Amino acid sequence: MVSRKGYDHVPVQDIADEAGGTALHYALKAGPDTDLVKYLRSVGARTPAGGSRQKPIPSQVVPAAGEPRVVMVRESAQRAIGLLQNASAAFLQNGFVRETKCVSCHHQYLPALAYSLGRERGVRVDDAGLGQQLSAQISLWSRKAENARQLDHPEFGLFQGLAALNALGYSPNAVTATIVTTTTAINW
Repeated sequence: MVSRKGYDHVPVQDIADEAGGTALHYALKAGPDTDLVKYLRSVGARTPAGGSRQKPIPSQVVPAAGEPRVVMVRESAQRAIGLLQNASAAFLQNGFVRETKCVSCHHQYLPALAYSLGRERGVRVDDAGLGQQLSAQISLWSRKAENARQLDHPEFGLFQGLAALNALGYSPNAVTATIVTTTTAINW
């Protein structure tokens, strides 16, 4: 964007993204004395006035106690679970993910713990979404079980995955036993 052959003097101070951030604005996040900041200033970039136009963080008064506080927390938890499940579904539908058969520990395993806690506390959880998540994890682990039997990189994220399966109510079976037994043997 800033320096390509023939574009050495692009007026960088006039180029901004949708949020109003300029090249200099983002470069300054790494520190005021980096080579990139020095270069941008040398070609005329100016320090952004007030930084980029960020969405303001909503200011909401949290009730001190009682039913209004419970309602606020419950509604917030419900929104968070919904967002996590939407992210999980979108991740599993991604073409790259479908091709590589990755379930991603942080997109599936860790949110499963939140779903379990939410459900225990009365938060609605989409069972169809949980089914897709569980199916993806078990499918991956089933393929990895043969690797485990041959002591060849059985599974990454073993402990998080087991916690997720437990949180989702999945009972131990031959696949989980194979992966646990052989992974434990390899790690010792």
